[in-house]
Amino acid sequence: MMLDIAPCENPWYNCLDVLILTLARYWKIEHRMMFADAWRFRYTKAPATAESVSFEDALDVIELVEKRDIENALYQYHGLRVTHHPVRELNDVLAIVKKELAQETPVALGVDAYHCHWSAAYHKYHLHHYCLGIGIDEDKCMLFVLDPYLTPRTLEFPFDEYAETLSEIICFERSGFVPPPPDWEQLLCRRALEMQDGFQEMRDLADDLEKYLDFFQEVVRHEDPYASKLVLYFKTLSFSRVNYADCLACLGEVSANPKLLEAADRMRALGNELFTIFLLLMKSSLTPQRFKVGNIADKLRNVADREEDLAKEFLQLPAAAQMVQ
Repeated sequence: MMLDIAPCENPWYNCLDVLILTLARYWKIEHRMMFADAWRFRYTKAPATAESVSFEDALDVIELVEKRDIENALYQYHGLRVTHHPVRELNDVLAIVKKELAQETPVALGVDAYHCHWSAAYHKYHLHHYCLGIGIDEDKCMLFVLDPYLTPRTLEFPFDEYAETLSEIICFERSGFVPPPPDWEQLLCRRALEMQDGFQEMRDLADDLEKYLDFFQEVVRHEDPYASKLVLYFKTLSFSRVNYADCLACLGEVSANPKLLEAADRMRALGNELFTIFLLLMKSSLTPQRFKVGNIADKLRNVADREEDLAKEFLQLPAAAQMVQ
């Protein structure tokens, strides 16, 4: 039993986002409003008495990802219900997979990339990851999975060999109801209001990086610089901006509002600017003697200024006055 699903790849999506994109294309439904809360930032400035800062401890990559709350957004805006099932026994996994596949519904499998032979993390470091179960062969004790984040191939996933890596199953269900058109003014104003502290926190991070960053110490503890919190943080920030641009573009298309499409272009440009910081950090891991933290700090301050300008424009919308009251 195997579903005929084409893997979909998007370089700005994380591993779970890509699976949702693949599922949305398979079911021919929209998905971009799942990024309605992707625009966010959080950083606590180092105290004045600090003599050093470990950005490994100060930067929370998981918080940026989990606070997006894509599960509720998928249901609210697209009628797609997402359910998480912790894995206890392999037989439980197989029962759920067989049930979902019989209904022509793939399942997301939470795995440890350390055990996945197609991953760069294989036998190097532990990393929570997702792939999409699309088929099963009980005679050969085999699952078939897609992992568009890493490869376009359909992969074999032997039961016994990979049982230890499974941590959860995510099931998807179309609810059947048609969500009403989103109130785009309220969405934009709420997000802009919630970002008000974020712009100064971005500048605080820029100041602390300029004052305290020891780049070599931040990445030396990791075999792969990609696993450094400092590097991952800017990669995740860039993704979040481009993802939020997708949400703005979706709102612009639904409302036929060219200003929203323009805002989407501006947000996407900010994501690209943050990605240049990520690339600078990656290059610096190869040639640390050429590293200039001032370049990164200035770029981050520039992003903060431009994001704040965009937020101010959102807060000029009529919905903002009602929300402040």
